[in-house]
Amino acid sequence: MAPDIEKVLKKAYQESHGKEKQEAEKWLEHLQAAGRYVKDVWIDKQLVD
Repeated sequence: MAPDIEKVLKKAYQESHGKEKQEAEKWLEHLQAAGRYVKDVWIDKQLVD
C-alpha cells in the first residue's frame, strides 16, 4: 500500500505545482529526510504464519 500512497502524493504534488516527476520524487525524499513523511507499515500476523 505504501507505494500506491507515494504515487498519489507525487502525482498530487506534480498537478498542484506544475512540476515534473523527478521534482515530485525529490520533494517526497525531502519530506522523508526532514521527518515530515514517515511510512507506517504493518503486517497481519496471520499472513506470516
